[in-house]
Amino acid sequence: MVAQVGETAGRVWETLNRAKEPVHVTELPKMLKVQTSVVYMALGWLAREDKVAFSLQGKRAMVAVRE
Repeated sequence: MVAQVGETAGRVWETLNRAKEPVHVTELPKMLKVQTSVVYMALGWLAREDKVAFSLQGKRAMVAVRE
């Protein structure tokens, strides 16, 4: 499972890097066609490595590559 989360973290980062703007966190599983729980674990991994930044737009949680 750790390998799957790590691979997904790489895919999430690549997706966010290409997006060039924040993405709603609930859109990522659909974009990547990966289980929601795995995407959320991957986001945690990236957050721990300080690779992503989270923000709120109204009540929507957004995520982007940390500059």
